[in-house]
Amino acid sequence: MAKDIKVIFKEMVAGVAQPGDVKNVSAGFARNYLLPNKYAVVATPPALERLEKERSKWEAQIQQRKEEAQALAEMIKQNPLIIAVKTGENGKLFGSVTSTDVVQFLNEKGVKLDKRVVIVKDLVKTIGKFPVEFRLHPEVNVVLDLEVVPLS
Repeated sequence: MAKDIKVIFKEMVAGVAQPGDVKNVSAGFARNYLLPNKYAVVATPPALERLEKERSKWEAQIQQRKEEAQALAEMIKQNPLIIAVKTGENGKLFGSVTSTDVVQFLNEKGVKLDKRVVIVKDLVKTIGKFPVEFRLHPEVNVVLDLEVVPLS
């Protein structure tokens, strides 16, 4: 039976931990993923002492990332998502509108995003309004309507 290892997280691992968290994880997860990628270190007594010294630095980094995400959320909210596309009969699109299209639209407006933070919930193949979620930070999500209009 595999033994758990106590680790200190140095980086955020989505759905697992924040920097500075001390958790027990499976030995395989630690050995094969966390430790080689430097997302965590083994929680030895000297490492735990260092953690206490660095905790305020990590908390400041987490707060800074959250503030940056909130500022980005405000920038996104200021740009209505209206994308014009070529359409065929009955308002059907040639292809579909994807998260890449949303990111490209926002990049043209001066908002730089990674396409992995954009979630288009429904398959967009017709004219209309569709919800789009922006997961910018574990505590900062924005949901806006994407309006798809025919290209004039």
